[in-house]
Amino acid sequence: MAKISLKFHEEVLQEFPLDGATISIGRTDENDIIIKNLGVSRKHAQITKENDEYFIEDMGSRNGTILNDKVISSKTKLSDQDKISIGKHQLLFWRKEVLDPIALAASGNASHFYSPEETMRIGSMKNKKIELPGFKNTSQEKNADPSSSQAKTRLLTQKINAGVEIIKGGIKQSKVKFDRLLIVAGKGASADIRIKGEYEKDVVFIISTRNTGYFISPPKGIPLTVNGKSIQDYIKLEPGDIIQAGETSMKFFQN
Repeated sequence: MAKISLKFHEEVLQEFPLDGATISIGRTDENDIIIKNLGVSRKHAQITKENDEYFIEDMGSRNGTILNDKVISSKTKLSDQDKISIGKHQLLFWRKEVLDPIALAASGNASHFYSPEETMRIGSMKNKKIELPGFKNTSQEKNADPSSSQAKTRLLTQKINAGVEIIKGGIKQSKVKFDRLLIVAGKGASADIRIKGEYEKDVVFIISTRNTGYFISPPKGIPLTVNGKSIQDYIKLEPGDIIQAGETSMKFFQN
């Protein structure tokens, strides 16, 4: 099945199987692929499937949709590994079934096949894509096919049971309970966690849900500390960890 890998600063945030006739992309929650960035319009673009071919179309967005470094003005056919740029995010189109170890780690699915240590190692493999042979299903859902999008959704969403308590510098927030696989902290009103401070970028850090736990990572060049230690790559969060970003500090909790 064809799929989209959503990336930010070369890190794969999430994967989306193209299992419908139309896949909408935009900033608001009614879209199939949600990109929380002010440079992204509410209904920015859409991908359609026609006669086993896929097409990308801009939906009258404010900042446009870029395909392989060229702004598109009409519905355009997609080819394998085409790069779509929307705002500051990239969407990589996979026409063929190629398993990307970085995407597996980002989505949490790698833990079905690897130990936590191996999952972390895979997540650090930047810009590498390899074809991996058949995996053995080690999940507890014996009756579910782990390669199906439905099974992946169940295995991932059952672990969203965490959040943060704002200690200082919150913007109209005292507690944020995670309700999705990807939590964005930033300065914009559309961020899940509002951060107080002066930043050039909208996104200050991201917390992603994986089968092995919750992982926090900042974009390149954005200062972030966990328990007083500067973080430049992603790390796994533990209950009670203190996150400091700009003038906002918070404590991570897990039920």
